[in-house]
Amino acid sequence: TARYTSMPSFSSEYSFSIEIIEGKNYVVSNRPSESYWYAKNRKRVKLISNKTELTNDLYLKIIDLFKLIEEQTKKPGNELMGRDGVTYYFATTDNNGTIKIGETWSPDDKSLLGNLIKICDNIYSLGNGRGESQTDILNNLDKLLIELRQ
Repeated sequence: TARYTSMPSFSSEYSFSIEIIEGKNYVVSNRPSESYWYAKNRKRVKLISNKTELTNDLYLKIIDLFKLIEEQTKKPGNELMGRDGVTYYFATTDNNGTIKIGETWSPDDKSLLGNLIKICDNIYSLGNGRGESQTDILNNLDKLLIELRQ
């Protein structure tokens, strides 16, 4: 399993998970109906969830990516926490059921982590039926994996 969560300072949170449902591979994209952080009445906040079936190649590549980045993401220093920006979480479950979580904070758009965020945002959009094609995402994942392994 792979999960990605984006927690912006001033806008709605969003996430996706990569799941097997009834033997098929899916990206399940989730967001609250309004920013959970700012909602005055949290009982009114509803979960909006959509899913898109993934090709087996893309499913396997996303799982491969998340296994690789679980060791490479780093927690930001405390001096950055609570400031403007976005905190991103990457979670995987290993074969023993242990959940491993990586975290990063507002990476530079031109960095490897910035490229990773862009790809993850495209996977989230795919789950909502929008954004790049699965082929384009797969090609971008291949390039990123090569760079991350160097």
